Amino acid sequence: MSANHLLATVQGFKVSSVRETDRDRAEQAIAHAGLPLPLNDLSVWHRAGPGPASVLCLIRDDADQLRGAFAVQRYPSNALPLHSILRVEHLGESVPAGAEPAVAMALRQLARRARRVLRVVVELHDRDAARRARIGAALAAAGFSRRPDVRMYEHTLAIDLTLDEQALLSTFSSRARRELRRAEKFPLTVVEVDGTVQGAVLDALLAETFERTGGMAPAQDWARIAAVTREAPTRLRQFGVMLHEEGTEPRLVAFARVIRHGTFAVYETAASTRLADRRIPMMYPIIWAILRWARETGLAWFDFGGVTTGTAETSDDPVGGISEFKRNFGGEVVQVGEDWSFDAAPMRDRLATSLSRAVAAIRRRES
Repeated sequence: MSANHLLATVQGFKVSSVRETDRDRAEQAIAHAGLPLPLNDLSVWHRAGPGPASVLCLIRDDADQLRGAFAVQRYPSNALPLHSILRVEHLGESVPAGAEPAVAMALRQLARRARRVLRVVVELHDRDAARRARIGAALAAAGFSRRPDVRMYEHTLAIDLTLDEQALLSTFSSRARRELRRAEKFPLTVVEVDGTVQGAVLDALLAETFERTGGMAPAQDWARIAAVTREAPTRLRQFGVMLHEEGTEPRLVAFARVIRHGTFAVYETAASTRLADRRIPMMYPIIWAILRWARETGLAWFDFGGVTTGTAETSDDPVGGISEFKRNFGGEVVQVGEDWSFDAAPMRDRLATSLSRAVAAIRRRES
């Protein structure tokens, strides 16, 4: 997949893959053109470890002008050894109008040229419904099928970052503004978090938070995440809250990670502890720090990382309380996510699916 190939030419747009040796130069051209590429499409993301290796694809018009880009990641299949899944994440605003058919055909070509590919999965992530519809129509015409479920999330809370700070603050609920004022009365400070130093504490906070919702905290490579922060400081940040109590060492009691994708930032990971003797609004000052950072970085809006309609009292929604917390910061609930897939090897893909279901059934019986 690393060869430099013309993958598709459709309706005046050309899509080509980039040789790995030319990748840094291509990314510099993308940045110079101001194209809104997600962080997970950049080489810094997989060089530091959080994501797999990927192939960068460039979109040019009939005048050979660079108009867009996207990256295709290759994940190993968990069910079928030596086979893989091609995945495009956060596809949306980096695809110019009119280039959608060329992008869809290029993805099919990549699946044909790469060995042992079971399927191609395209995860649209775009609040622009018209652009999402254009991309979806092109994928459908190229033989992709829309998946019934979205791997990440379908709806999110979008917060307008073009407002000035006071106007933005005025969109918060009265509770959020009150909790921000209340947080100022406690010995709290918002700091930037370096996982290479505080990794064990971050792991403990994550484990406690996921336990509250009945989940298991995903493993984190804090050193590699810190490496991305150092190399791309306008792309990734981690903020934490330190609690300073008399007679004890300051301790980290909450943190959150924010990632910039194109023209927006995403609330990506967060965790906090709960104190036995009192309730302190630890996450409110962190969110305010994140929103201010995103504004200062020049982003247009903030994606709160998915939202449901539940509340803290909703029994069948394990993240209802988290969604209620997010809604305190105003914003607008919008659809952003759609998942599409193309079966590159239908028989082997069905075999892999059957094997995965069998393994899952065995694990359920053993648990």
